[in-house]
Amino acid sequence: MGAATVAASFGAGVLADHTPPRGMNPAVEIGLVDELAPTPAEVAPRAIEWCRQHLEFPSKALKATRDLARADLHALFGVDNGASGELFIDLWFSDSTQEKLQRLVAGLKKS
Repeated sequence: MGAATVAASFGAGVLADHTPPRGMNPAVEIGLVDELAPTPAEVAPRAIEWCRQHLEFPSKALKATRDLARADLHALFGVDNGASGELFIDLWFSDSTQEKLQRLVAGLKKS
């Protein structure tokens, strides 16, 4: 990643990129980070905002999404994460998740 600094200590996928832009950063392309921050000073505030935004999402449904996405990796290491497509669908379409998503969308429409 060259001279880039990863904000791993903040738990968010934000990267400060000090290299000249040449298309997309490989860290973004492979999913190591979600986005780039223009300067190192902007990494922490952006990472905190990223975390705040994700706290708005239904936590059980997001966990089911991550578990399902990581199922192959867990199988490789012999870890049973309990991921299943049925659980994923049940959680995302549950009443509580749908209510929270509707509130989130309504808030975004006001912005």
